[in-house]
Amino acid sequence: MLDFITAVFDGTELGRVPLEDGTIGHAEIRVGDTVLLAFDKRPDWPAMPSLLRVFVADADATIERAVAAGAHVLTRAATHAFGQRTGRVRDRFGNIWWISAVIEDVTPEVGMRRLTEPQYAEAMRDAQETYDRELRGRTGATTTCHRVSCILSGYILKTFRWSPGSSRLLCSDAPVLVRCPAASPPLSRPPRTH
Repeated sequence: MLDFITAVFDGTELGRVPLEDGTIGHAEIRVGDTVLLAFDKRPDWPAMPSLLRVFVADADATIERAVAAGAHVLTRAATHAFGQRTGRVRDRFGNIWWISAVIEDVTPEVGMRRLTEPQYAEAMRDAQETYDRELRGRTGATTTCHRVSCILSGYILKTFRWSPGSSRLLCSDAPVLVRCPAASPPLSRPPRTH
């Protein structure tokens, strides 16, 4: 996985501690200004793949590099209501990478209004259905509302409930910003990467 992160996200390996059996007991790799910790799973541990959201300068180019490194696309890249171009891939280790690039500064209020526009509603529907299909092997029921939470630079923005089978926002809650305790200084959205 360290090689995948290096190839796809221009990661820099900071260190690796091999164990006597040849597995990795501890490794660190820097991606942008974030250091990821990794180590090999023990034979008696359950499988524990991750869902990682990474902000990059160019989501499309990063997804192409991920595919070249052996990942497969779960959700094709699309521009979303909150000004991010986002797609998802699953690497050969089972981890899902949510690859995003900020392409436009959009306030939460404008983003919420945009969710009713067809192109953004379709992008959200596709993102939810492809994720659900990958994890459960089905597309989800159109009558079930799902709460969607977005993590935005140290905040969790709980904004709305969405029905994946609908082309519109069915039921909404007022946006609530919840500060993550160990997060970076307050920002209203992820920093622009280009």
